[in-house]
Amino acid sequence: PRLFVPGPLAEGISVVIEGAQAHYLLRVMRMAVGDAVIACDDITGEWALRATVVGKRDIALDCVERLRPREAVPDFWLCPALLKKDRFDLV
Repeated sequence: PRLFVPGPLAEGISVVIEGAQAHYLLRVMRMAVGDAVIACDDITGEWALRATVVGKRDIALDCVERLRPREAVPDFWLCPALLKKDRFDLV
């Protein structure tokens, strides 16, 4: 499974997943201690994590190794044509 986590990831850091993501990992994917997950954040990139503590409503994951750094996001401009108000709000 692949997840997005808000905080910065680094080697040796433990991350606790709760809520809908924990439900997905625990109930849908049926993760157990020692299973691997790929997680990414908006700062450092993509990491391999391993489950260390599996609870009923949360799961603790340890960062094992960095798989790839964060890619630079290109500068993007949206330039719509002149439209009427309703359609311009849609854009």
